[in-house]
Amino acid sequence: MKTKFISILLGLFIITVILMNIFARQTIYQNNLIAIDGGIIITWVAVVISDVVTITRGPKATIKMTILAIVTSLFVSLILYLISFIPGVKNSNIYTKVFSGTWFVIISSAIAFVCSNSFDAILNHFIGNRFKDSKNKVAITTRVIGSTAASTLLDNLIFNIFTFMIFAPIFLDGFHWTFVQCLFCALTYAGIEIVIEILMLPITYKCVKKIGNN
Repeated sequence: MKTKFISILLGLFIITVILMNIFARQTIYQNNLIAIDGGIIITWVAVVISDVVTITRGPKATIKMTILAIVTSLFVSLILYLISFIPGVKNSNIYTKVFSGTWFVIISSAIAFVCSNSFDAILNHFIGNRFKDSKNKVAITTRVIGSTAASTLLDNLIFNIFTFMIFAPIFLDGFHWTFVQCLFCALTYAGIEIVIEILMLPITYKCVKKIGNN
């Protein structure tokens, strides 16, 4: 039962990473100080699963899961990109518009996600070791909030800089974000993720309890 549940979390994690990379190509809000992409809609799922796996299986398991998800995302992105070159029927330009440009989003996300999620797992584990019981509610809350605040900021800052300051001006007809927008977006994401993580704590508690110890 535990193995089956972990397999479900792994599958959901991989699907989430693929989707959030595709969603991230769409900017849903932007002004002079802040810009928010569509990835925020689903990113929290990956964050919660990462926390659960780190708490129950350790940082090495989370890092391996992260690498597997990123490799899968790169493969899916490559397939979607290649398919966009196949001559299609009417309205095929819609497919091309949605999927053909996601390759650089995937690359940016791969760099940011591997770095930040690995950092998150290590920091989460480090914080947990400060407690006698690293799986009680106080410990879990501290681990989740502390690691999420730092890693989400790192993840989004790296991702935004690569996607919207380096690649987007070249491959999205000059569209770009300023560094200030990238920074404020990262800070906003970090704040939103912390709030979501707090709201999702009951689910995190239940998942940790369900998986239990090795």
